[in-house]
Amino acid sequence: ESEREEFKERLAALRDSEQRFHSAFTHASIGMALVSFDGRVLQANAALASLLGEAQSEVLVDKLFSSFVLDDDEPALAREFDRIHSNAIDTFAIELRCRHRSGADLWVALHCGFFSEPGSAAPCLILQVQDISARRHAEAQLNHIAFHDGLTGLPNRGRFHSLLIQALAAVKVNPSHHFAVMFFDFDRFKLINDSMGHSAGDEFLIQVSRRIQDHVRPGDVVARLG
Repeated sequence: ESEREEFKERLAALRDSEQRFHSAFTHASIGMALVSFDGRVLQANAALASLLGEAQSEVLVDKLFSSFVLDDDEPALAREFDRIHSNAIDTFAIELRCRHRSGADLWVALHCGFFSEPGSAAPCLILQVQDISARRHAEAQLNHIAFHDGLTGLPNRGRFHSLLIQALAAVKVNPSHHFAVMFFDFDRFKLINDSMGHSAGDEFLIQVSRRIQDHVRPGDVVARLG
């Protein structure tokens, strides 16, 4: 009788635990999914469906999670899944790009770990997926500002020197690699500023930079040194 009562208590506690987990899983503000070891979605919450632009979370079930990841980032995710499947690691965190239903790309922070649902003998993986597109966009803007001229949008002096160092290093590794440097100076540019104003001088630089860019190859670099 004592064992029977203890079993009932454990069963009730297990049911409470399951209910708490499913409530937290379903109503979580970040995307969550239970995924099999081959990467197939077993269960997903509404937040993940919304993040990917889907109306219902059921749409994600039975699909490979990698099918929502951009092709360029899928190999990195596959490597992490392989490592966790071979027990080389217990968890991993990665930032990658997912494909929204609208076709737009969005950056996400993905955390993955082992998960064993109460009462289930078959463990799986649990994913937590958070949209970090705004942060990534801000970082890209800051990076662009740091290495590009604010007026023309061309690489600035620092970026040009960095690329020049890379080109010189490539020559050391492979002497057959050649490159050329061409320097432009604009005669009487000060006259434009003095007679027509600095706004006219700025417009001149913008137009000249566009014309030069239109006449170089995709791999060539046009930079503003001063």
